[in-house]
Amino acid sequence: MIKYPRMTMTVVNIREEANDIFTIELAFVNSNCDIKYFIAKPGQFIMVQVFGVGEKPFSIFHSVETSLSFTFKRIGSVTEALAKIKPHDLLTIRGPYGTEYTLSHGRNLLIGGGYATPPIRMLAYELKKQGFEEPTIINAARTQEYLLYSQEFNKLTNAYHEATDDGSRAYHGNAVELMRDLLTQEKFDKIYISGPEKMAYFAFLEAEKYGIPCEISLERYMKCGVGICGSCVLDPTGLILCQEGPVLSSETLRNIEDFGKLLRNKTGSIEKI
Repeated sequence: MIKYPRMTMTVVNIREEANDIFTIELAFVNSNCDIKYFIAKPGQFIMVQVFGVGEKPFSIFHSVETSLSFTFKRIGSVTEALAKIKPHDLLTIRGPYGTEYTLSHGRNLLIGGGYATPPIRMLAYELKKQGFEEPTIINAARTQEYLLYSQEFNKLTNAYHEATDDGSRAYHGNAVELMRDLLTQEKFDKIYISGPEKMAYFAFLEAEKYGIPCEISLERYMKCGVGICGSCVLDPTGLILCQEGPVLSSETLRNIEDFGKLLRNKTGSIEKI
């Protein structure tokens, strides 16, 4: 039994969450492997292949025994093809891969940014399912049209906050600025973050100031998802993000010198974030 076989799935639904941001729901169409391996945990990702176009990693939005969903932004050839997918079309996936968020009791602060918010949405539901205390959630985006899952977050917690860079809705500022304000007023036991790496980096620095442990989901260019290509290796530790991440703890992040500063592009060259 191959633990992470390729699985062909059928598209059940595709909806547009915001301009150029879509969620695809997939259902299993065969049972040639044990589907329990496809039940993902918050923070994990899948490799999605569009026939004849290519393959890319995507964070998981929702996962049960019979189906899973993922959210993506149309920004390249693979996502352009995905945006044209119709119900009953077929896609192939591998996974789920990577580490997940560690559920923790106490006062939790969840921070999501833009189209990198899906892992936070999945984490919020898992905390509720497991009977944990209601978290405080920050949902941030450049403008109000890119605030994802607002209605769902409002139902999941009474401590839901929104921030927009342009001030078009709620707090006028970014996620880190709103986080700073909350940290001066409230105490938290743990912080969970998923968003653009620059945002995640400065949120991490804020958490360090207050001595609050955090877990962050990082996104790097991944070609294989199984630790072979080396495109997602973090310096200077050599940590392979697709296998030892994407969710990393404060303790690990303190030793990653290129966190928030440098990354490898699709050619393997290092460039500034």
